[in-house]
Amino acid sequence: MHLQQLRVLVAVRDHGTLTAAAEALGYGVPTIAHHLGSLERHFQVRLVERDRRGARLTDP
Repeated sequence: MHLQQLRVLVAVRDHGTLTAAAEALGYGVPTIAHHLGSLERHFQVRLVERDRRGARLTDP
């Protein structure tokens, strides 16, 4: 787990979409998805729910 992965998670929470989080951090959407996937594999739990309207953190 890396600090940058946590920054990505916070950006998704704050901006509500992977696209907006990517723009805010200066990344591409595939990079955002990669970091989220790495975090989800590390913790073995889904952290973000994605749908047509955007993305939100899962309930604790």
